[in-house]
Order: sequence, then structure tokens, then C-alpha cells
Amino acid sequence: MDALLILSGIVVAIIGWLWLVITSLRLPVGKLLLAALLPVLTLFRRDQGYARAPRLLLTAGCLTLLVGLAMLFHLHPHRFEKLVTGQWQPDQNRSQTIDGEIMGQRFRPERVFWRGDDLVLEEGPSERVRRSLKIRFAGAGALLDDASIALLPNDPGAWPEVIMQWHVGALESPGLRRVTGQYSLNLDFAPAANSGATLRLHLTLPSQHQTWITGEARLDQTPAWLEQVRQQQSRSTAVRERTATAPRQSGERPVARWQAISVLAVLDEPSVVGDAAVRVTTVSGRAHEGRFKGVTDEGRIVLAQAHGPNQVDLQFHPVDIRLLETFQSPR
Repeated sequence: MDALLILSGIVVAIIGWLWLVITSLRLPVGKLLLAALLPVLTLFRRDQGYARAPRLLLTAGCLTLLVGLAMLFHLHPHRFEKLVTGQWQPDQNRSQTIDGEIMGQRFRPERVFWRGDDLVLEEGPSERVRRSLKIRFAGAGALLDDASIALLPNDPGAWPEVIMQWHVGALESPGLRRVTGQYSLNLDFAPAANSGATLRLHLTLPSQHQTWITGEARLDQTPAWLEQVRQQQSRSTAVRERTATAPRQSGERPVARWQAISVLAVLDEPSVVGDAAVRVTTVSGRAHEGRFKGVTDEGRIVLAQAHGPNQVDLQFHPVDIRLLETFQSPR
């Protein structure tokens, strides 16, 4: 409605302006220039020879435009700000491709960064944030033992706290809501080309919150916990490689080894794996070890990992799996 009022007001005002200029051709040059360059001033100059009908049309157009702008400022302050500052075109240099909604409002964060134990997404100027979403891991630090985090409703263990802040309008108080569990979250961190890290995020809250986030973004700085995870993974990989290539002494029992199995075979008949230890290597090169838990109705392979007294279930889409292995005990 606000856009319709603004557009119709502009059109009506332009028609009234042109009509005013045409009817002012018979007037002296000074009055003609005033009608052509500053037509709004003619609305306040009575008995100056200006035609009444085009001035009424110009007035109607200006009033309609002002009403539309007032509605835009009240309902969509961020769009009003972009309009008055001339930022009509989308930013082609956006490094973030994350999109979604917060409490039913469109959410396109310009900044994604890690602060303390929080993953922070913000939309709007840094000095006046319009909407933000934080995923707080302070109470679920065990999840930060891996570069991939997957949570589904009813999963046991500690959950990150999701904190949402938003503005309904310029004249309304900002909203704040906290969600402590029972949502779906997939976070996958990968090294960036030069420095920092790239993350893929999929977050879906229960329907009453009207909130979902999906997409990919870049962190300019690598979080300290993620750097530690990468170092641990590098050391584990090096140990496995040395163990696999080490010469066997005479009479020594064969070492335990990993054996590759078909992903399709596991999807068709999960019982062939049972509850054995498995290792999943993703297409991005990261390896995840745990206990095989089964296959979901959506065809995702579920891997259970123990984190102290808690357990975290990781789900992997078949297209994201480069190698699937089971642990074979020595004979």
C-alpha cells in the first residue's frame, strides 16, 4: 500500500506540474520560471495568475506522496532509510548469501561474525542494528569439538541458546525472544581461501517463532575453538597415516583398520552395519567418527558421537559423503 501511494503521488504530482507549466506560458518570464523550477511555491502564491486546477492536482499528488512516505517510515523503517539515502539497488558486493526470516520479518544479515561463544548475524547499520540473531554456545561448549554441528528436535544433551532481536516499526518497542532447544540446526565450518572460515548455516525454529535462516557466509577471523579442532584433526590424520604405513614386525598381530563400504548399500540395508563404529569423510575433506545409529526417513545417515555425558547425533546427506568406512577389529 505504501509503495502504491508513493508511486501514484509522484505520477499525479508530475502531471500537475506539467499542466501548471503549460498554463503559465502566458505569464511573465519570472512567474513561468517559478512554475517550472519551484512549482511547490506556487501553491502558496494566490492571485498571481496561476491556474487553479493544476495547482490542486499538484497539491493532491504531494499529499499522497507524503502519506505514502509516512506509512513506509512507520511500517518499514529500513526501506525508508534506503529510499531517502538513495540505496535503491541491492548491494552487489555482499559477501553473505544468508537469507531468512525473524518473527515473520525478512532477514538478510550484512555481518556474520564470531564473538566470544556466540555466532552473531546482524542486519542494518552497525550503530543501529535492525535485526539480529545470536546462537550462544556458552552452555553447550561440547558441540564445539567438531567443525560440523547438527541438531534435531528431541536430540539429548545441551543446546545452544538462540537469541532474536527485531523491530516492528519506528514507533514500536524492539522485540526480544530466546529459544533454548527443540529446533533444527546444521552448522558446517570450512577453511576460507585466504584466511578466516566459511560457514554453511541452516536453522529452523518451531513454527510459532516464524524464524528460519539458511545460506553461506564468511568469517574474517577463525574462532579459536575452530583452530584447535583443525589442529586436532590434522594430528589424528597424521597418526592414522603413520599407523597404516608402519612396517609390521614378525609375529605381530595385525592392527585394527578401517574398511570402506558402499553408501547405497547402507541406505538399502542399514542392518549390515549394525551399531559398529563408522567414519564419514565429507566432500569437503573432514572426517567424523562415531557409532552408526541408522538411516532417517529422509535418507540421511546418522552418526552418534559421545561428548562427555552427552551424545550428539550428526546427520549426513548421501551427496555430501565422499567415503564411508567401518571399523574392523584385528584377528
